[in-house]
Amino acid sequence: RVPTIQIEKTDGCHIYLSSISLDTQFITSKSSEMSVNIPFGDGEYKEFPIAEQFKTYFKDGKQLVTVPNESSGV
Repeated sequence: RVPTIQIEKTDGCHIYLSSISLDTQFITSKSSEMSVNIPFGDGEYKEFPIAEQFKTYFKDGKQLVTVPNESSGV
């Protein structure tokens, strides 16, 4: 089991998790081309990208919120 993975100043990172590590949290900075692969089916893995770009805004003028920036082409 892996509770947290920290990735810093990395280009091209592919992480493979086991079924018992699906609650892992990722902390990333100054990194690109990151993806997480999780078990799917019989010995297969499904790949999910980790966001590289973020959008930050004030919610209700009181709270600063940061979320992954979604591409309009998705």
